[in-house]
Amino acid sequence: MQAQKRKAILFFLRMGLMTILVLFMCHCTPAIKKTSKYSTHKGFLSLSSFAKGLKKKKYYPKRLALLIGIDKYKDKTWHSLRFATKDAKDLAKVLQNKISGQFDKVMLHIVPKDTTRKAILLGFKKLLKINRDPRDTIFVYVSGHGTLARDRKHRLVRYLVTYDATAKDISKSALSVSLLRYLFNQLKSDKKVMLLATCHSGSGKSRFNREMSSELKSLKGPFFIKPIEFVSKATIFLGVCGFGETAQESAVLKNDIYTHYFIKALKNKYDANGDGAVTVLEAHDYAKDLTYHYTRGRQRAYAESDILGSDPIILIGKKERIGKPVLYAYNNRFFGVEVQVNGRAKGTFPRGIEVKSGKQKITLLSQKGHKILFKGDVYFKPGERMEVTKLFYRKVFNFSLAAKGGYQFFLEGTSEDRMSRSLPLFGLDLKLRRPWAIPFDVHFSFAFSRNSHTLLQQDNRPQTVTELNLGVALTYNLKWRWISFFAGPRLSIIYLDRQSDLHPDINDFFYSFQPGILFGMELSFRERWSFFVESHLNYTYVTTEDGSPRHQGSYEIFAGIFFHF
Repeated sequence: MQAQKRKAILFFLRMGLMTILVLFMCHCTPAIKKTSKYSTHKGFLSLSSFAKGLKKKKYYPKRLALLIGIDKYKDKTWHSLRFATKDAKDLAKVLQNKISGQFDKVMLHIVPKDTTRKAILLGFKKLLKINRDPRDTIFVYVSGHGTLARDRKHRLVRYLVTYDATAKDISKSALSVSLLRYLFNQLKSDKKVMLLATCHSGSGKSRFNREMSSELKSLKGPFFIKPIEFVSKATIFLGVCGFGETAQESAVLKNDIYTHYFIKALKNKYDANGDGAVTVLEAHDYAKDLTYHYTRGRQRAYAESDILGSDPIILIGKKERIGKPVLYAYNNRFFGVEVQVNGRAKGTFPRGIEVKSGKQKITLLSQKGHKILFKGDVYFKPGERMEVTKLFYRKVFNFSLAAKGGYQFFLEGTSEDRMSRSLPLFGLDLKLRRPWAIPFDVHFSFAFSRNSHTLLQQDNRPQTVTELNLGVALTYNLKWRWISFFAGPRLSIIYLDRQSDLHPDINDFFYSFQPGILFGMELSFRERWSFFVESHLNYTYVTTEDGSPRHQGSYEIFAGIFFHF
């Protein structure tokens, strides 16, 4: 009886589970039909449809912008600005252009409800949400009043004045520049720039409350020290004026002065290096110079940048070709340093200086020209962006001398019987690194061999062979970290002398030109020392002892050590 009861219970459990499963399947099938455009007539996804769905969902890098223009303020401590909103609108128009800017999304915060402290923080939060790929390009622009105040720890801090900021409690109602930078650094993008069209001088686009104005008047000596904010990698921070200077609007230009010229650089496609695209720093250099001249030196824009590699932030256009190399510096240490290329003045830092590719003689002079900071030959690759500090730890050696040893093999077996067996070779190499501004290295080589052996197929006749080899080669280098690969054409002249005391009838000599190719690898293990391995493939025309002409091939392999100087 108990066994029958168990069977009955198990039967009902199975039937119940099957019923639940069938009801579940019936319930889910129509839902799949309605929600999935890839569903089959039975309500399930086929593998091919699923794969197509994945392809359609592939994420491509986006171009995103957050533009903030604050020209009205609730607290009358700060007067209304005339062109802050227009600055943001004009920038949006350029970035949204379908031909040049091609930005996927531009978020405008220009009306009072969008320029409160809370609304701007929400704008950054939204930008963080849609920035899902490190390859995205992000541009953040802020135009408005700036001010200074003490924070809770009584530190002097820069603030952006929002629409709802109050002079009585700036630290809580306004947005600190350090917080803006922190939010900006949280973005996933590796290519991002923030432009602050504000100032903190107490005039122009800046106002202080009474407490701060009194504190600044009591200071003796120069203006206060610029607060330091955290700067992350692969970002650029632009400021329309130096700290303590005044950011100005112009009734003639109808814009913030720097912003006007920044937009003009984008509209006119100011492509300094000629690669077809306008980068952030190209537009900044253009706007910085013209702002300086327009304000007669009273407003100097600055840039703080940390760009990894040679992938600049492009705002307008696309790279269509390899551009000119650029030597650049935006570090305050190099402010006012004059750059000379091949003895000609090319400009002063901070900015990017376009140079020609190849070897250039670079001279850096101190601000007053009394001291030479750097002078030497520098090789620039096409399209390269070189930060000026690299000059001070990147030494270029123009000459290399090597001792080498190797072996020569004949490519046809019978040549070992008629002429000579394989020979050991020892020699010297002199290498000139890209002389006369050509993109090739020039190798001069000398090799020597003296070897006694027997000719196997000719009654074991003993002979002593002396070989002298002089060669010249042009090689092109591909370098990756401390390893470089090189290859190129080579031409040499060979002298071969054979002598035998037992068989004077074979005593002879010949000389001939040897066209061929050279290829090899070099490994640097010290600043001035490197190990190399190279091979030569040669063609030789010779005449044997019986007077018949012979087309002969030979292969040489060497190993040696270079000393660079």
